[in-house]
Amino acid sequence: MVNKMKNYKIKTPQISHETIDGEAVIINLDNGNYYSLDGVGADIWNLIDSGANTDHISELIANNYEIDKNESESSINKLIVDLLNEGLVMASKKDESFEPKGVQLVSFEKNENPEYKKPSLEKYTDMQDLLLLDPIHEVDDESGWPTPKDSEVDT
Repeated sequence: MVNKMKNYKIKTPQISHETIDGEAVIINLDNGNYYSLDGVGADIWNLIDSGANTDHISELIANNYEIDKNESESSINKLIVDLLNEGLVMASKKDESFEPKGVQLVSFEKNENPEYKKPSLEKYTDMQDLLLLDPIHEVDDESGWPTPKDSEVDT
C-alpha cells in the first residue's frame, strides 16, 4: 500500500515525459518501453511531477472530479504501485514547496467538467529496439546510421 503522505518523484534522467493535449507520454530510456496516461492519470502524473504528495493528489482529484476521497485514494494508490513497478517514479523526501491552491488539472483544460475515469497506465513495448538505439553515441562511422550496442545484438 502507498503511504498517504508519501512524496514520489519521476526518475530522471532515465524517464522522459511530456503532456500533450491531456495525455502524458512517458518513455523509459533504460528499457525502451513507453507509456501513456490520459485524463485522471495525466493529472496524477503532473501532480507527482509538481511535487504533490499522495494526500494532496487524492484531495485535488476528489474535489475536482467530485468523487469520494476513498475512491480517489484507491485509484491513486493503484496507479502509483504501477508506476513504481515499471520504474517510472521513486519515493522522495517530503517537499513543503507544493501549493495545492489554484492548481489547474490537465483534464480541465479541454473540458470544464470532465468525466472521472479510473487512471490506467498503458504500456507499449513495440518500439523498444528503436528507442534503445542511441544515435548520438552509437552511430556507425562508415554508414552514419545508429547501430545497436554489442550487448543488444542477437547472435
